[in-house]
Amino acid sequence: MSNNPKKSVTIIDPSLIIREGLKYLVNGMAGIGTFHLASDIDSFALKNEEKESDYLIVNPAYIPNPGKIRLKEEYPFLKNTRIIALVSTYINEEILNQFDTVIYIDDARHIIQQKLEKITLSANGNTAELSDLTGLSDREKEILISLTKGKTNKEIADEHYISIHTVISHRKNITKKTGIRSVSGLTVYALLNKLIDYSDME
Repeated sequence: MSNNPKKSVTIIDPSLIIREGLKYLVNGMAGIGTFHLASDIDSFALKNEEKESDYLIVNPAYIPNPGKIRLKEEYPFLKNTRIIALVSTYINEEILNQFDTVIYIDDARHIIQQKLEKITLSANGNTAELSDLTGLSDREKEILISLTKGKTNKEIADEHYISIHTVISHRKNITKKTGIRSVSGLTVYALLNKLIDYSDME
């Protein structure tokens, strides 16, 4: 991102501590320039109708009618904005799937940066620059490889001599660390990071 114009980040959450804490983590990342902070989306919209943000980080728990996120329809100034969920409590999977990526409240700084870079590269149609910055453990990489082969949780559990509960736990960790929720997306990730090659998919 360093070769591009500085990007702006909007952080919306009712908690001042969370807003300022996330700003502290993101501030200084390559390519990040300005910040806008607000307690809710409506108050921010009233003051910033003519401004665009490159990234909008918002807690889905505080969006009205979160069952169907329609922020870009309701707020036209967000049409070119990458919208990111900031998750601090349980949020339904279907809701999270509507966001460009998900940041969890306990994500490390380098993971947050990796997720921001990933959606930027994806928006530009460039995925070749993605690298393994997510800190997957050896076991998580093994589970990821099994997932790319289309195996079920039970098949993975039998293959690695672990319980289905442990497989599910590893899958959650993989999603959390990579920010990728679909098997097809994880397959691309595994290919790019040379965890598998095309012959493994035949």
